[in-house]
Amino acid sequence: MKKATLILALSSLSILAVANDAMPKTFTIRAGYSYLANKDARDLTSTSGFIVGVGYDLSGMMKGMGANGTNVSLDVDYDYHNGNSNKISNLSAQIVGRFPFSQETKKGGTNFYGGIGAGVFDTQVPGQTKANIGGTVLVGADMGGQFSLEASYRLVASTNGVTPATINFTIGMKF
Repeated sequence: MKKATLILALSSLSILAVANDAMPKTFTIRAGYSYLANKDARDLTSTSGFIVGVGYDLSGMMKGMGANGTNVSLDVDYDYHNGNSNKISNLSAQIVGRFPFSQETKKGGTNFYGGIGAGVFDTQVPGQTKANIGGTVLVGADMGGQFSLEASYRLVASTNGVTPATINFTIGMKF
C-alpha cells in the first residue's frame, strides 16, 4: 500500500511539472540504489535494494534561504530491501539542508554540495514496525539546475535488534 501511494505521488508531481513548465523548480523526485550498511540487517535480507523519494523546497518560505545555492527541503523517502523471506524498509520524512561547497555557483554547470537532515522514520524489520528518529548526511552534485546526483548515509535507530541504516546513491530531477 505504501508503494502504491508513493508511486501515485510521484506520478502526480510529474504530471504537474509537465502541465506548467514555467513554474519554479520546487519539487524533486529521485530514485536509486540502496545498500544496507549494517551486517545484522544484510544477514536478514539481501545486501541491496532501492530508494525512491520526493522533496519540496522550503527555501522560498524562509527568509535568507536560497541565496548562493543554500536549500532547505522537506524530503520523503522510501527504501526497501528483501530476501531470505524477510524485508526491511524505511519510510522517512525529514527536513534536509543542502549547502554549496563553493559560494560561486556556475549557471548551467556542475555545483557540488553537502547536507544534513533529521526526521522521523517508519521502520519495518522482521517481527516489528516502529516509528524511529533518524538522520541523513549527504554529498551531491547539481548537474546544471534540473538534475542532481547524491550519495547519502541514513542512520536510523535500531528496531527489534536490527539497525536498518543505509548507504544510498540517487539521481534526482527538479520540477
